[in-house]
Formats: sequence, C-alpha cells, structure tokens
Amino acid sequence: LVILVHSAPSNAERRHVIRAKWLSALPPDTLALFVMGTGGLSNVATWNIQQEQRKHSDLLLFDGVTEDYFDLTIRQSNHPKGILHDNIDFKFVLKADDDTFVRVDLLVQESQKLKSFERIYWGYFSGHTRPFDPSATDVKLCDLHISYAKGGGYILSPDLVSFIAENQERLVSHKAEDVAVGLWLGPLKMNRLHDRRFDTEY
Repeated sequence: LVILVHSAPSNAERRHVIRAKWLSALPPDTLALFVMGTGGLSNVATWNIQQEQRKHSDLLLFDGVTEDYFDLTIRQSNHPKGILHDNIDFKFVLKADDDTFVRVDLLVQESQKLKSFERIYWGYFSGHTRPFDPSATDVKLCDLHISYAKGGGYILSPDLVSFIAENQERLVSHKAEDVAVGLWLGPLKMNRLHDRRFDTEY
C-alpha cells in the first residue's frame, strides 16, 4: 500500500499530527508520502520544508507547482502517478488529504477481502456535483460532473495508475483533481467500489 497525502507547505502541524496518529503504526510494506508543490515559496518557507524533509524523509516535493487548489490536477496527473508507475511496486495507492483521518489497519483488512486486485477504483462516489462555475468549466459535457470518488480519500490499483501515467498527455486537464480522475477513468471497464466509509466531507 502506498499512501499519498496531499498537503501544503504551511500545513506542517497537520503533518506532525498525522505522523503521530494514523501514520504512527503502519503495517509492513506500507509507504506513506506527503505530496506538495513548493513553487513560489519564500526562502524561510523553503528552509522549513528542507529541515522537515531531513528529519522525516517523507515529503514528495515538486518545485514547479504552486499550492493552489486548482493546480492539484497538474500535480496529480503529471507527477505522483508517474513516479509510482515508474519506480514503485505496489498493490494499491490511497490518495488522501491532510485533513482526513485514515484507519490504515481496517483499510488493509478490507483490501485483503477483494476477489481481484485489478482495475480497482474504490471510494465514496458522487454523481450529482455541479462545476464551480459551469460557464467557465474546462470540460463542457453537461451541467453535472461524471461520477467520481471524492478527493478526501480514494484508492486506485496499479493498472489504473499506469493508465493515467501513460496517457497523461492525451487526458484533458480539470480544475479539481478528484473530478479529473473520475473523468479520465469513467469510460474504462473496471471494479468501481462505492463505499460510504470513504465519505470524508462530513
């Protein structure tokens, strides 16, 4: 299991709490990384991030990406998934936000019950979300987004990660990372696992 926690350079306290709480006793063969962009940081902020990385070695940093919510798709599609695809052997990747609490032990137990480990897209799916600004959306399909797993936490199997990594130049970008993943994977034949326990909004 690879856990990618989207964070921001200024959220050091959140990362400290996560390390002390739900990342404190990871099962064997589990890798957890905090993913963030460092573009446009001040010298002080950059130094703080460097010190944190020296201490914990669990930050996945991208210099050319700013920490704007609408830049997450660029980071999600072009960077972490490509790194996983090229460098890490894994069964699942969990994408989570740094304000999400994950029961990693339960997650691992539930994953072991799956009959197949192929084409898994697992999370809390929403099919009634409207674009932030329908008149300016960069994907003009209809007035609602295609069903997608909400971004507070969802899981992908390696073959779906590879599909995104290998086709990123052909995939349409979107302002919201979780919407983009749902859009990209929507036409594929896969095991879409709707699970209310992944509802992180409330």
